[in-house]
Amino acid sequence: MNADHTRERKHRKGVLVIALLLATALRTGYGQSETPLAPRQWRFYQVVSESPPAGRVLSVGLTNNMISLTWEPFGTGSYRVQYTEDLSTGLWSDVPGTAWPITEEQWAGDSLLPPAYYVSTTGNDGNPGTIDKPWRTIQHAAEAVVAGDTAYIRGGTYNEQVRIVTSGNAAEGYITFAAYPGETPVIDGTGDIGSNGVVITGGHFRLLGLEIQNWPENGIWMEGAHHFEIADCKVHDVWYGIGVTYGTHDFVLNRVEMYNFNLYGFDASPSEGRDCYNGTFNDCIAHTCRDPEQNVDGFALGHGTQHDFVFNRCQAYGVYDGFDISSRNTTLNRCSAHDCINGGYKIWQKDITLVNCLSYHNGETNVELDWSGEPKTTTLRNCTLVDCQTFNVWVENPADRVRMYNCILAGGDNIGLVMDLPSSYQGDYNIFHNDNPDRAIVAWQHVPDEFSLNMIAAGDWATATGQDQHSLVCLGPVSELFEDLANWDLHLRAGSIAIDEGTADNAPSDDYDGVSRPQGSAFDIGAFERE
Repeated sequence: MNADHTRERKHRKGVLVIALLLATALRTGYGQSETPLAPRQWRFYQVVSESPPAGRVLSVGLTNNMISLTWEPFGTGSYRVQYTEDLSTGLWSDVPGTAWPITEEQWAGDSLLPPAYYVSTTGNDGNPGTIDKPWRTIQHAAEAVVAGDTAYIRGGTYNEQVRIVTSGNAAEGYITFAAYPGETPVIDGTGDIGSNGVVITGGHFRLLGLEIQNWPENGIWMEGAHHFEIADCKVHDVWYGIGVTYGTHDFVLNRVEMYNFNLYGFDASPSEGRDCYNGTFNDCIAHTCRDPEQNVDGFALGHGTQHDFVFNRCQAYGVYDGFDISSRNTTLNRCSAHDCINGGYKIWQKDITLVNCLSYHNGETNVELDWSGEPKTTTLRNCTLVDCQTFNVWVENPADRVRMYNCILAGGDNIGLVMDLPSSYQGDYNIFHNDNPDRAIVAWQHVPDEFSLNMIAAGDWATATGQDQHSLVCLGPVSELFEDLANWDLHLRAGSIAIDEGTADNAPSDDYDGVSRPQGSAFDIGAFERE
């Protein structure tokens, strides 16, 4: 492209900025992934025409990771696109690369599909896997792709089990299985075709935009998998949702929904001494168990020495336990557990932190520290815990510790905060309310063993333990705290005693909604900052 042509392009009208699916997916992990990208995954494109139409000029560039096509007049045609993996040439690249024709079929909405393989329910595995001659099965694609490849799956139902054993790698890139833009491929297990829908044992791969249903065991099952992302997928009507084991590590789930399962939505469990670790969950949902008589978990991190997981903005409801956490060094940020048969958060391992979390309208407990055989510490910061039948926060064993700051405990039917000894608790700048006002705090092995709301307000609890020197008590109805309790809107209402009464020490910089803190003269107590 010469300099005159470049200058002319700047003055032309009709610029269409097209989000190239591959560039976007590999740049951000199809959402929130922060996995470093291999150089070959950053491609510069140049459009040339084999026979340029009269009066039409085309050029292409990559600006802010977006493909821009400029032409006048507007139109589609049969062009050739050349791409290169040479990053040293700057925005415009004249280095020849693989070329392939663009036809109108390759324009999907506002996306220009890159060189890739394609699968369709109308295809044939004897085809070359092009967009006009696609393969028939996802399994064939799984056996054909290599590192750096993408297989786009057209909409429709695929009644097959898929086993992915080939891996991508850090140098050449991820293997990606993605829904064709605007379409939904469904991997369906109806019939006697296998136990698990998608089985993966490799690494450096992505599953994007797939729906997986009707499997007698797991929708997705992974053994020793690593460096992968699952995004914008649905897994439902299965015995188990997504299961990872045998040391699966370094993965991210973005916007994955799991529902109508029998035993868990997501589970990570150690096997043969190989612990799972380094997992991140962003905006994922696990809900609606099919068998309420079972101990069904929304998100479960199984027993062992698993470690280093992060949950951001995840939800669990309609299950037995929302989050069953047996992994150390785990943070739950802006998560919600509600309408669970037993409890919202069940904590087993050490160094678990809940920040800006909600737990409400659960059967027995909102937060439960279960004994795992060794002492642990759990930290709650700016959490709102409302309405449960037995214990709002329960520390089962006196060797365990809970630290609680800027939290609201309200609406418990029986006991608010319960432990054996006051030494299990450290906290301040909290708000206490309980529907049974005489049992707001209970320490079974302390004298006295029960502290009422009036006793806390009078300073008896602070005097006895040295804790909650700045905490407050809501002696009126719990509705005085929240915007619309009847509809479980737990934002702070105007005049709530939680406004501007929190501490800035170790407080989060934003709230459950992402609103920056503080909005007033001081931090608010609870998961929401009133704007």
